[in-house]
Amino acid sequence: MSRSGIGCILLTVMCLLTTAAAAEEETHFVELPILQAQYAHTHAITQAPAWAGSPQGFSFGEFFVSNNAWNRRGVPHFSQTVFANEDGSEIGWTWDWPTIEPEQVRSFPYIVIGKTPARAASTTARLPIRLSDVEACRLSYAVETVSSGKSNTAFDVWITDDASASRDSVVMELMIWIDDCNMVEEEDIANPRARINDQLVPFHYIERMPHGHWAYALFIVEDEGNLNVLPFIRYLIEEHYLNDDLFLASIDFGNEIVSGTGLTVVKDLVLDLRATD
Repeated sequence: MSRSGIGCILLTVMCLLTTAAAAEEETHFVELPILQAQYAHTHAITQAPAWAGSPQGFSFGEFFVSNNAWNRRGVPHFSQTVFANEDGSEIGWTWDWPTIEPEQVRSFPYIVIGKTPARAASTTARLPIRLSDVEACRLSYAVETVSSGKSNTAFDVWITDDASASRDSVVMELMIWIDDCNMVEEEDIANPRARINDQLVPFHYIERMPHGHWAYALFIVEDEGNLNVLPFIRYLIEEHYLNDDLFLASIDFGNEIVSGTGLTVVKDLVLDLRATD
């Protein structure tokens, strides 16, 4: 939904959020959240953000929903809210970020499954897990996103060299984009390509991230509801970017946001993670 006609769709949905005249078929976007954490800054942030980004968020079962505006410094006006309804059948976030030069990722509102380096504890006893012990790692999901400006929809996988999954233990951030809203030019992803499940997909690798000591691997795929993470990890092991003694610490789902407005509603998110016997 974030490619063709997105401006008109977004304007319609955001209006529905603020008026009582919503059409019946859009009511799932305007239900009042039971749980909510909100940013609504009207002045510049003068202090550098902490590594953990926003402390605002809430736990929900095996999830932690984080209102993560980690790169907000110097942005004079923005808003961002994460929410969930009472039974957790819909979890999501809204955002409104200005365009500021230089353009860069400002935030990543997201759902945490596991032990992300930004948090003190894991959300589940199933993670972290050693890569050599992973027999299956598949995600099924139902997500609706409408957005303008620049953003993506992505799974963010953290790989560490020990089970503590502290910031110092991070070896790689593995991102799998499942949707893109104006963030990448076609020439940027034309080459190289990785063969995943007998298909060539755009692949980008950075040996050391400028804001951290870890490597960064990016795959861009077209996926609608079922993502098998294991082939991406196996590719990185086979190509010697990783080894199987490392740990899968967390699998996060969210939107990297550069600018613009948007809404994401997560109606289903299930991790099928199985260990070898």
